[in-house]
Amino acid sequence: MNYFPLPACGEEGKTSRVREAGRGYWRAGGATSHFDGESKMVMICRIVWANKYDSLKEEFFAGNFKHPKRTREAHEMLNFANIGGWVYGYVESMGARISLSNLRKNKSSEVVHGVTVIWCALDPVHKSLHVVGWYENASVFSEPQKPTKNLRRKEITYFFKAKSEDAHLISPADRFLLVPTKTRRTDRGFIGQRNWFFPERYPNYKKFLESFALLASGEPISPKHPIPFDDVTFEEGQRTYAEISLTARNPRLVDAAKKSYGLECQVCRLNFEDRYGAIGKGFIEVHHLVPLSRRKRYSATVNDVRVLCANCHRMVHRRVPPFTIDELKQRYRPSPSPHKVS
Repeated sequence: MNYFPLPACGEEGKTSRVREAGRGYWRAGGATSHFDGESKMVMICRIVWANKYDSLKEEFFAGNFKHPKRTREAHEMLNFANIGGWVYGYVESMGARISLSNLRKNKSSEVVHGVTVIWCALDPVHKSLHVVGWYENASVFSEPQKPTKNLRRKEITYFFKAKSEDAHLISPADRFLLVPTKTRRTDRGFIGQRNWFFPERYPNYKKFLESFALLASGEPISPKHPIPFDDVTFEEGQRTYAEISLTARNPRLVDAAKKSYGLECQVCRLNFEDRYGAIGKGFIEVHHLVPLSRRKRYSATVNDVRVLCANCHRMVHRRVPPFTIDELKQRYRPSPSPHKVS
């Protein structure tokens, strides 16, 4: 199952958890998702990327959000915190109201109930927009609501409210469903500068909503069995390897890292020239121990970076914050029969 409903709540602010076998995430036993893609009012909301969204102290990837990037604070970090059997969702509004008239058949201007809210975020590796979870049967408010005094949220406002049993969080390793985005500034009918969107109004999201309906029903979605988006395009240059990015900033740091650490991956010991011959000569990727998005300064020394092969570089970023080099070494399993290309 690819979705993880929050557990039922016992005492206020405490969760009674049931561990999903083999995973570090939690779900409530017996919960079922009923999204059918037709009868529901739907919103898409863009937030920062995190693993659990249940603590303000949790690490996150800010993506394009300027305020969380600068202050290292993101109010959506409590979007999946079970508080008295409810979850309260925040989206950065920049002072704007949510126009509820955009929801199908809705006439209310203050609050509307029974909405499916799909949460999405930029993943730290590819910088593409992925579904990270959703609320069902949520109440959506046009204005930010102040929490009651006994809530863990303190003074943090919210726009969405749902029962915890209707909140579904996807494990980072299973966040495969992409949200269509525009590829040119002139494109219309895609999520834009505002961090919420009403996809039912736009044909660009028809296939996405069909795919989401499968996800919500428990249908497996994975890289091995992807759901096709034959009408979705992706922004050129969206996927950038670290060495290219670093070269654009300071090629001397890349050269210095190669001279200091060599051309062998510091986790799996792969040397690209040994493995691939001449085409691999001089190639290795450079990894920042502290991601650039979390750095207060953009200058760096050789001590701030390491050299990794492409595979290990991808794996080190499978978590926010990234794994340390030693942590990845402990997880690494050598190939039983390495080979060389002459």
